[in-house]
Amino acid sequence: MNHSFKLILTIVSALVFTGYLTVATDYANAKPADSQTKSSKSSKNKKNNKPVKSLSDMKESMLRTLDAYRNKQYGTALTHCEKAMESMPESLEADSVFKLKMMCMDLYTQNSRHNDALKLAAEIRKLPLSQEQKNTVCFSEATTLTRLQRWEDAKLKYDECPGKTDEAQAIVASNVAELSMIQGDPQTAVEKYKQSIEKYPENPHALFGLAVAQTRTRDFEGARKSFVQGVSVDPGFTYLKEAFFAPTYDEDYETAVRLMMIHREHEAKFYLERYLKNETRLNYRAIAEEQIESLNRAIQNHQTALIGTYPVQLDNIELIAIDDSGKKLAFSSEIEPDEKKIKINMTGANAKPHTDLWTIDLETGNATRRMQLEYPEIISAINFVNGSSKLRVLGKNQRYELDVDLPESGYWCFDNNTELNPITLNHDADEIIYFDTDERLTMTTPWNSPWTITKPESHEVMPKVIVYKDRSLLVESPNISKESINTFINNLDSSEFTYYDIDFYPGTDLFALPIQSGTLLINASGEFTVAGAHQNNLKKPNPKAAFSHNGRYLATYSDSTNSLEIWDVSKLTPYLQKP
Repeated sequence: MNHSFKLILTIVSALVFTGYLTVATDYANAKPADSQTKSSKSSKNKKNNKPVKSLSDMKESMLRTLDAYRNKQYGTALTHCEKAMESMPESLEADSVFKLKMMCMDLYTQNSRHNDALKLAAEIRKLPLSQEQKNTVCFSEATTLTRLQRWEDAKLKYDECPGKTDEAQAIVASNVAELSMIQGDPQTAVEKYKQSIEKYPENPHALFGLAVAQTRTRDFEGARKSFVQGVSVDPGFTYLKEAFFAPTYDEDYETAVRLMMIHREHEAKFYLERYLKNETRLNYRAIAEEQIESLNRAIQNHQTALIGTYPVQLDNIELIAIDDSGKKLAFSSEIEPDEKKIKINMTGANAKPHTDLWTIDLETGNATRRMQLEYPEIISAINFVNGSSKLRVLGKNQRYELDVDLPESGYWCFDNNTELNPITLNHDADEIIYFDTDERLTMTTPWNSPWTITKPESHEVMPKVIVYKDRSLLVESPNISKESINTFINNLDSSEFTYYDIDFYPGTDLFALPIQSGTLLINASGEFTVAGAHQNNLKKPNPKAAFSHNGRYLATYSDSTNSLEIWDVSKLTPYLQKP
């Protein structure tokens, strides 16, 4: 799993790759006199059966190496790189020699010729090097020793190349931690990971490594906190995965750790059982077996947070809702028809942009499309009426009401006030929230009285308020202040952090906040746990979350898996402990 080693290899490769371009440019137009001198020497070398040292030959080999490297033809690249080293003029600057040989060393590693890479490293260290170059060689040697599974030699090598910057020292500590993990010493790994994080707190890879190491020292609460901290640093944290030199089956253990942290017990058990088929380190086997027993108890006693997963074979899910029984789901999907079909005069509702409303009976699995609304009508909100199977749907121009228990029935339709912009429904689904004309004041009206507008005296006592920060945010609980929510969002460290939806546990200080990698369940203290997991590499991630009116259930949606998931909130909240 070691991400830091992967990072070092990337840096070294990028450095020498760039160095190739530099060397090729600097020596492509060498002075004729210099070239003639080299040619004269080359002729003499030919008579002595020594390699020809020609600037033009070196240049040609370098360009061929570069071309093969770019195409990931590492064997061919190495052949040309060796020719380039043989052709190096003796007058070549030390910096250019360093870059060329480092490229060849990297190619030896790419071709699993690790001993040759170490021999070349010994030659490179004889050059007049800067401290930064010495550290680069040192890191490369340590990486190669690790690939040879010479764990102790690799750790000793790292003692020689700590570097002066905090980031360099953090990388060393993190890599030594990983070596300790491989050797079956998770306690040392924990200490080293903590040293790394102290030097470089923003590194999510080290935080995940720490979480894994802490599970192997049976510090499960510490592992949970490290994992949560990683999520706050990187919204894609639940999907970080880059295998490097750790045993392949360790990836299964790391996957199981992620799944346990996001409360997916059945899946975690699968990966732990597969991991045990290959694990020979006795202390690690014992811990994994204990974890499987714990998961079995939770599953048998129905103590798992995830109640069920329901696939949705549609894209662009915009809104979701769940009833108080946890057995009825509703969702809306915006459909953009194929433009090519429209151009050939395709007729009917499907030829135009439209929004579909679906309901699902989770006991039977039956899904029914209940409504199809053509653009410009759009659905702004859907909510179940408190304790009933009635679903209210707020559109831009009209509002609708239907009974989910009667899938064959139609729906009621009412006109909205067209002078106002309806935004959402409150949790009881008995009031409509509007923007006024300047889009700064929230106004509410009873569901059954569309022409009566009520202005509250204070935003703080409203069922919902609008929080203006970088964008609008709908807030529903009087127990949560605008400031606390903004503080939490602003404290999330990653510049990539974006929220896509928000919903509140009625009458409490909990709220659900979907982000790129999952849905965070957060309390007023800013503590949170992760429910579900989304992939963060989509161009248009669109996660959703919604509580039932009684707060017992949480529905989440991920368009990476096109599935709706139902969670037992009572099984999630114990993870939100007070400081």
